[in-house]
Amino acid sequence: MSSDLQLLDFNTKPGSGVWEAILDLNRIILKIANNAVAAVRRTQTVILTVALVVLTAVVVCLLPPAVLRVERRKDECLDLFLTIPVQRVQQISAARLEQLTQMGLEADAASKNLLLLRVFASSMQ
Repeated sequence: MSSDLQLLDFNTKPGSGVWEAILDLNRIILKIANNAVAAVRRTQTVILTVALVVLTAVVVCLLPPAVLRVERRKDECLDLFLTIPVQRVQQISAARLEQLTQMGLEADAASKNLLLLRVFASSMQ
């Protein structure tokens, strides 16, 4: 016990209501503190809920259009590749092969690509 409580204990009459008043004061202070904590928890819950709703709304509203836009661009790019004539691709491949041989480098990959293009071109005709 602290010295103040000892002073109260020794200087009060046993039947007086001092201890009951102190306990009532403790209960009131605890009730006020519990109410304050409950209010803070409610506020935190509301803030967290609003933040999650906003984040979900942003993801739901912005992500699908962005994915669709990327998908459309991919399809457009692939369609552009399909518009290039096979003869032009063969010319480009032959030019690259010639550049590689002029530089004295191996042209295995270019030769394979040229061979595949010839097979592809013959199958298209």
